[in-house]
Amino acid sequence: PIDIIFMLDGSGSVGPDNFNKMKEFVKKTVGGYLIGPSNTRVAVMQYSSSVRQEFALDAFNTLEDLLVGIEEIRYMRGGTRTGKALTRLRRQGFLESNGARKNVPHVAVIVTDGRSSDSVDQAALETRQSGIVLYAVGVGNYDLGQLTDIASTNETLGVVDNFNLLDDVRNSLLSSVCSVLNDNFLTTLTIQDCNSDHISITMPCYTLLEKVTPPCNNPVDIVFVLDGSGSVGRRNFEKVQAGVKKIVGDFNIALDSTRVGVVQYSSIVRQEFALDTFSNLQGLESGIQSIPYMAGGTRTGAAMEYAIQNSFTSANGARPDVGHVIVLVTDGRSYDDVSQASQKAKQAGIVVFAVGIGDGAVESQLNQIAS
Repeated sequence: PIDIIFMLDGSGSVGPDNFNKMKEFVKKTVGGYLIGPSNTRVAVMQYSSSVRQEFALDAFNTLEDLLVGIEEIRYMRGGTRTGKALTRLRRQGFLESNGARKNVPHVAVIVTDGRSSDSVDQAALETRQSGIVLYAVGVGNYDLGQLTDIASTNETLGVVDNFNLLDDVRNSLLSSVCSVLNDNFLTTLTIQDCNSDHISITMPCYTLLEKVTPPCNNPVDIVFVLDGSGSVGRRNFEKVQAGVKKIVGDFNIALDSTRVGVVQYSSIVRQEFALDTFSNLQGLESGIQSIPYMAGGTRTGAAMEYAIQNSFTSANGARPDVGHVIVLVTDGRSYDDVSQASQKAKQAGIVVFAVGIGDGAVESQLNQIAS
């Protein structure tokens, strides 16, 4: 499941013919998803000098109705105030009252043909920091600097020379959103002493990346880096194990599909099993359940370094032609530096999801890790 908002530039420089091509691009893109209340939800906002919500995320329950809704969007005209549009997106686009869901990724695709007349860098930064993944698509006389400021990563930036070539970026956009592989996705969650042995789906009981499953089955190598420090405690570590089992249960576990490895850390780092250790879900779940709790300090930087240098090697079952993902789960401040390890992960093309558990989790460190 995923919530996607398309932000369409309806300024005067686009023109009605090109705006219709933009709508066709959106229709073809959404046609690649399973549309429904429990699957992918889509909204559209249009902007020029002002910003207008064309329809909310819960407006349409079927692809057929969604396509009609997109076709009926009327072209606005006016100036180009992308910064204003981003602020409106952050404040209103993903509200529950507009059909957004708490436990799914929030993605926005901004399509524009020119330089914004207002500043975009601060508005884009605040939007990304709110947890929204930003894809920027520039057409024609785009400003590459502004697009770079908007996009969450280089992988979420696409440019074409004219509106006739929008299809050239559609497939890469579909693939990127489909795999939900971006290094700006930060999840900060809360753990409390709940009176149950299972993972709760709602706060304030323990929630662990509920349904961060991609809406497709692209092959991927995932390494879970689990905080086994003393502050976690044995009981909560067992909940972490249960949460990981729940996540991997939503993937197609096989050597030619999704591979999973686990690293545990405290004052030291230990590989629990490699990416090619298990070739089916049953064996993987048993392996996760069998991990012994370590106890000790919290050296997240060292754990990240270990995973980057060792976990994604061919000797440990990693594949060079699939996405590499780290899901790091921690409950407190790291004793060592995490920024350098985060930068190394980015340089290596490894996507990092950071999950903070409880009041001890330091959001600034999580942001460093995940971005």
